[in-house]
Amino acid sequence: ARGFLHEQIGIDVIKTEQKAECSSYFTLKPYTALMSISGSFSMNIAFSFDTTLIEQVYRVYCHDLEIEDDERLEHIDETAADMINIVIGNSTEQLAADGTVVKISVPIVINEADSLSIRDVQFLTTTLFTHTGDMMVTAMPNTMDYGTKGGKL
Repeated sequence: ARGFLHEQIGIDVIKTEQKAECSSYFTLKPYTALMSISGSFSMNIAFSFDTTLIEQVYRVYCHDLEIEDDERLEHIDETAADMINIVIGNSTEQLAADGTVVKISVPIVINEADSLSIRDVQFLTTTLFTHTGDMMVTAMPNTMDYGTKGGKL
């Protein structure tokens, strides 16, 4: 995610913070893309964005496209989904280093939700701080039993 922001968008990460916690939910930022990874393991990865950051990613990512105003939010969602797909897709070679086939799901986007609830699990979150806004990258076991509070999935 850090490399994508820097190399593709021109946004530098100025600080990172990592935390691990065991909880039934974690707080989401306004835009969140989620996908599952499986192979010799099974986990979910979430990229959760401040609005200002994902809007800047969208502006750079779609700068040469003519997008109608009424389609803007849909394209911002697609930008979040594309970003997680690219970052996770590019990491599958490392995840499959032992020859295990790694499968990734199609990304889903959650927006306007306050939190993601899941059975008590260990979450590992790295927050990337930029001058444009912040982004959380969260990894968690794939329990396939989750829901959102507020917002839509």
